[in-house]
Amino acid sequence: AKTFTPEILKRHKAEVKNIKFSPDGSYLASTSYDKEVILWDGEGNYVKTFDKLEVPINALAFSHDSRVLVMMNDIDGVGHSYSIPQGSKFADFYAHDNTVFAADFSPESKNGNYVVASAGGNNNEIYIWNAINGKHIKRIKGKGNTIWDMDFGKGMELLCKKTAAITCA
Repeated sequence: AKTFTPEILKRHKAEVKNIKFSPDGSYLASTSYDKEVILWDGEGNYVKTFDKLEVPINALAFSHDSRVLVMMNDIDGVGHSYSIPQGSKFADFYAHDNTVFAADFSPESKNGNYVVASAGGNNNEIYIWNAINGKHIKRIKGKGNTIWDMDFGKGMELLCKKTAAITCA
């Protein structure tokens, strides 16, 4: 078994806002209030800083094959998708109209479809969209509660965390 020695990863200039490991453990993405997203390898070595963004990033999600990273911003909910580890931008997604707290890739992305769900905005809507081309696939109308986190269950079932885990679609 591999042992891991804890260490401090220093590069952000402000408080860290979110971190996410890739499913295969090869990468770690971190975002902070300094409006930067940094990619680290699974050993904690710096890989790259993504282009400086206009606003902080709130939600991060890796595809199941760890080849795509989606980030959703903290002010107007715009999404961005990038190739990993190169960091080439695939697409932007503009359907949300306010902060997005949650994003997750569908299990279908294991087949290269790269379908992602993101939740947030003034109407607490969930959008299903393609992370490669940024095209909207489906909108799920919100019922007025903020979704803080979500995961795909079996198939396309979404499990959303408001204050407790519930099925939202």
